Amino acid sequence: MVLFSTANVRLQHPLNPWSYPNPIKVTESQKNKSPHSNAYLKYIGLSFQLFTVIGLGTWFGWYVQQKSQMKFPIWLLLFCLLSIIVAFYHLYITMKNDQKPEDEHKK
Repeated sequence: MVLFSTANVRLQHPLNPWSYPNPIKVTESQKNKSPHSNAYLKYIGLSFQLFTVIGLGTWFGWYVQQKSQMKFPIWLLLFCLLSIIVAFYHLYITMKNDQKPEDEHKK
């Protein structure tokens, strides 16, 4: 008794996507949207910058705290707070500079 026979099975190979031209066409309206995607990339990069500044400030505070051997983590708290202030100040300046070209277009 044969439950499965390979005689009736046809193997189909998937199409190679690199051998055919790309069917997706870029229209003029899609080309005009590219500056918005650049803004998204810029803000994603800005989030990584904020994360890095806060992380490095906290790490440096932890390092100084370990070298000072104090029981209360004053250096860790101080450098963590300072790095947060610096990161948000950088965010404020960046957002302020981004708003200037938008204000000029509205006038």
